[in-house]
Amino acid sequence: MMSKYVFTFFKRVADATGHEIEAPQDSIELSSITLRDAIESATRHFAEKRHVRDWSLRADGIAISLTA
Repeated sequence: MMSKYVFTFFKRVADATGHEIEAPQDSIELSSITLRDAIESATRHFAEKRHVRDWSLRADGIAISLTA
């Protein structure tokens, strides 16, 4: 059975007061049989969209949500 995931890529930046926040860079929704395959697909898509080899060159982390 396929599960649906939402991946939100974020970058840690300082806000106007100097506090660190996680600024969303992109959100990708996809379905996959395994979480591992979903992560590989989402990170590959994010990197290709930004013309970089590794997604972590444009984001500091990923938040993953399982949707209904």
